[in-house]
Amino acid sequence: MITVITSLGGQSLYEMSSEFSYPKILNEINNKTLFEYSQEIISSLHEDVRRIFLLPEDKDDEYQLSPMISVASHGQGEILHLQGNTGGAACSCLLAIDKIDPEDEMIIISADQYIRADLSEIIDHFRSQSADAGVLTFPSLHPKWAFIRKQPDGQVTEVAEKRTISREAIAGFYYFRKGSFFTRAAQNCIMKGATVNGQYYLSGCLNELILESKKIIGWSLDDGSYYNFYDNHAIKAFSSSLQANKNLLPGGFSYSDIFGMKTIRHPDAIFDPGVSLHEHSHNYIGVIAVSDYLINLIGKSEKLSIELQSPINEGNKIIILYALYYGDIYSQFLDVITLSGHGKILTIQHSLIN
Repeated sequence: MITVITSLGGQSLYEMSSEFSYPKILNEINNKTLFEYSQEIISSLHEDVRRIFLLPEDKDDEYQLSPMISVASHGQGEILHLQGNTGGAACSCLLAIDKIDPEDEMIIISADQYIRADLSEIIDHFRSQSADAGVLTFPSLHPKWAFIRKQPDGQVTEVAEKRTISREAIAGFYYFRKGSFFTRAAQNCIMKGATVNGQYYLSGCLNELILESKKIIGWSLDDGSYYNFYDNHAIKAFSSSLQANKNLLPGGFSYSDIFGMKTIRHPDAIFDPGVSLHEHSHNYIGVIAVSDYLINLIGKSEKLSIELQSPINEGNKIIILYALYYGDIYSQFLDVITLSGHGKILTIQHSLIN
């Protein structure tokens, strides 16, 4: 079981502007709130999770956020109300101490960001490295972020809040191998008065763990896979990226991955349970049958060339034109992929062109 805490205590989440008539986290892009986008990364974690949301009570009363969070988390989230200014994210999360199992793994994520990544792969990496804690990073030099300094093997040796010590800024994601690692580190920060600009930041907890000789690993996110909603300009940039990436398949899945890895990782996150693939003479029904067909077709080829991948006007369809090479044999295919309302692959109309 992994405990996942989302803190919604920051005042910037509720900022209003002349361009947006609701608080920032309630702004919608393609009929989804920014809050929903911030939680998408959790859907790629394929194991049991305990969801906790920290929410200012006055904001909940004003905007009726609890019902929205309940629906977005499929009724699995527990809401803990915050009263007044808590003194920073580390203090806010520490208020959930009674809900944190000291032996369970724990993740803390922000509600004002979007991360396009496979969380199961990331957590597996942290586990394989025997990490006591882990963070995700993105390239930046702006001193509004926290930064890590790490060794070539990825182990973090120093963390600095609002002070640039490298090009690796911390995304709003913190992993702890045990809940007790976080609670002890946060308590130590408070006892030492380790604040920056009067706030107790989560980054300070990492320095406390470094002092205990704990192993912290940094995972560098791919370019274009992290967006923070810190202002209107950033929100518009994120919206533009979604429009540009409409031709992306769910979970970052691609035919190139099948060719390279000779398998499909986490097919249940990619395909609808009722998925079907239709070709000239056969129909393949179900996640296993469709996955096996694509692996045998693409994974066993000697070369793959993607010639076109583009959305169709209907909005829920993507066409992929590609060529496969088997020795001296060259075959060109056209696949028309239909996505379900949940964004998973529902049907594949598979055609051999030559």
